[in-house]
Amino acid sequence: MPFYSSADGIGPPVWLNDGKAMLVVLDDKAGRGRIWEISYPQGQAHPVTHDLEDYDVSLGATRDAKTIAAVSVTETANLYVAQTADLSHLHQITFGDQLIDYVTSGPNDRLLIHSAENPDGELWNMNGDGSQTALFTKHRNVGFPSLCGSFVLFVAREKETEELIRVDSDGLNPKKLASGNVWSPSCSPDGRFIFYADLSTRPQRILRISIDGGQPAEIAKVPGKWMVGSLSLSQNGKMLAYPYQEDQPNSSSNQLSCVLVVIPSDGGTPIKTFPNVLGYVRWAPGGGGLDYYDLRDVVPQIMEQPLAGGPLRQLTKFSGGRSGGFQWSLDGKQLYVTHGELKSNVVLITNFR
Repeated sequence: MPFYSSADGIGPPVWLNDGKAMLVVLDDKAGRGRIWEISYPQGQAHPVTHDLEDYDVSLGATRDAKTIAAVSVTETANLYVAQTADLSHLHQITFGDQLIDYVTSGPNDRLLIHSAENPDGELWNMNGDGSQTALFTKHRNVGFPSLCGSFVLFVAREKETEELIRVDSDGLNPKKLASGNVWSPSCSPDGRFIFYADLSTRPQRILRISIDGGQPAEIAKVPGKWMVGSLSLSQNGKMLAYPYQEDQPNSSSNQLSCVLVVIPSDGGTPIKTFPNVLGYVRWAPGGGGLDYYDLRDVVPQIMEQPLAGGPLRQLTKFSGGRSGGFQWSLDGKQLYVTHGELKSNVVLITNFR
């Protein structure tokens, strides 16, 4: 029988020498790991660390429990931009220890950004050169922001459900369009409709809803097990692309088998399929290809798959580090990428007991 439970992640426990308590790493609301002591069998939790470090789940303690060994993890990601004519030269436009994990075009020629380290999951905007960062909306736990005509769309988590929210270009006048397990909304070119995935059903479904709300219409069912990346609508509004995991009930392999599929935006049989694609997909400017991350010499690079088929084209040439979100500008002339690094340090907490 469980003697302690948490709605957030719990790391492997380390028993203390007297057997009356254990140490664990618990995730806070921002996903940051903190070290806690949990009494046994009472199940009472007390924080050991009060700093802003993000601790890995691995812990150790000396026999007398006076010293704790932990690993602190620091992940950073800043924003870079490259011109389409020379994608190999990315220019950094934000600096610091922040963790920007999502970027997209916003209203008034500004960018919308999301930072994974923000405990409230808020949405911010900035100029295209990285200056004048400001809070865009007071909504919390925001994901998948995108520009849709004169509005901005995003998914906001409220308690145990996700809501598809529409706000004005100034971030005000929110309107809930849909709720449930909403995933990856994508706007039609004319700003009249929104395509999104409903992950609450089996099979999962792709739905379309009016920008003014109302009853959503089913466009397609996701084949295989489930969607494993983003839903992306082509610039002409005629095609939808998304990766999904294939259903392999008799396979003994633990490796994911994923397929990128392109379907008509009004439903129907697939137009194209490409194997071994996992993650967030974006249409290339002009709609002639699909862009996504793939490993090249263990470094994630943005690759482009021509829609007509053929070999992949490598767009970025990072020498190392970790990459996050990326997005083309509305005119297709610039590529914005979040990129950073992950550092780990061993931390000794002395005089614990």
